[in-house]
Amino acid sequence: IVDSIPFAILAQAKDTTVQCDGNGNQNDLDAWLAQNGGAIASQNCSDVTWTHHILDWSDDCQPMATVVFTATNECGLSDSTTATFQIVDSIPFAILAQAKDTTVQCDGNGNQNDLDAWLAQNGGAIASQNCSDVTWTNHILGWSDDCQPMATVVFTATNECGLSDSTTATFQIVDSIPFAILAQATDTTVQCDGNGNQNDLDAWLAQNGGAIASQNCSDVTWTHHILDWSDDCQPMATVVFTAVNDCNEKDTTMATFMIIDTIPPTFTVLPDTLHLNCNQTGNFPELEDWLNNHGGAMASDQCSLLSWSNNFDTIDCNDTIQNIQFTVADSCDNTSTAIGVIDINHTTGIKSTTANDSPKILSIYPIPFRDKAKIVFYLSKAQPLKFTFYNAEGMVLTTIRKEFQAGIQELSITQKELKAHGMVFFRMESPKQTIVGKMMITKQ
Repeated sequence: IVDSIPFAILAQAKDTTVQCDGNGNQNDLDAWLAQNGGAIASQNCSDVTWTHHILDWSDDCQPMATVVFTATNECGLSDSTTATFQIVDSIPFAILAQAKDTTVQCDGNGNQNDLDAWLAQNGGAIASQNCSDVTWTNHILGWSDDCQPMATVVFTATNECGLSDSTTATFQIVDSIPFAILAQATDTTVQCDGNGNQNDLDAWLAQNGGAIASQNCSDVTWTHHILDWSDDCQPMATVVFTAVNDCNEKDTTMATFMIIDTIPPTFTVLPDTLHLNCNQTGNFPELEDWLNNHGGAMASDQCSLLSWSNNFDTIDCNDTIQNIQFTVADSCDNTSTAIGVIDINHTTGIKSTTANDSPKILSIYPIPFRDKAKIVFYLSKAQPLKFTFYNAEGMVLTTIRKEFQAGIQELSITQKELKAHGMVFFRMESPKQTIVGKMMITKQ
């Protein structure tokens, strides 16, 4: 039995196209290969065996395989046919879920971590990925230049076929915490420096009176306005401080700046002694001049003008020594006193009956004092004296022994010798009498 009809493929294999299923379409390919791509060979006289060989796959977004199908009969005769198997994606590429606007609370550092996380999630956008990988990119168009900055971002998804789609969303940084001054300005008091205390005022204003405002999310600009100055010996300014943030939110605080004067005037020249010839006429022009010139005393005060007064009443020619207290006061009623002495020289033959051998304290000045004070006393004759100084608790501060001549004498004592502040007491001891006195030392 012979087969004289040439062996041949009667129906060629046919190209086929399938919709991408996202898994390589292996089932579709296997079924097509099993059907020999639809090819048919003559089978009248012998069985036919089919084989196939995939030449290659195209390397693009819609992969295509070229396949050679070969039919062979029992006599070893064969014939071949070629067809293609292509996977296509006919569904338009698109973003399925749009990017969403987001708002974050200002963290004071630009919220970079929040922005990075949002960008990494493509603003929440989702694109179809069944048939090819999707690559995402983003582009920040710009930031708004205001107190709550907002960035407009375009997210673009691109598949392996070069098809792309875009979505736009915003990333905004807000400050939902109300702007406020956290620490109020505080009143301040400075000691008068004699020049208006401009440096002290400038330093206090530069520090906004000590006020503090929240600054986490925007810059704060401070301004101040001096409402007025009180017109008295201790001038006081009322100042309003205003804090404004980048969103033009404001808050204010008020405080006072006061210049005080607690330091009494300082004697630069102490009163001198007036030697007065007492003729009991009651007419002493030199005494009037001496009193009008404050006993020759001079004083200074760096903060205000001075006024003078004294406790003179009348001259008693029976006295040997008459103490006159001169008081100098500044505008704030701080006072210092010093004693001037009238040494009465009797020209009428009348002898004073008040003098004796006991010492007599004439004055202690200035009162109070900071650096040095003098104790002025009268001695009818030369004699030794012992001065003992005590603090308010009775502790001995220092002791001075000295021989003094007759007449008006003085003892100087300094704060450095006493090493004390506040009230200081002293005892002046002579061979016949002990006199107790006190003085006040102010702090520097």
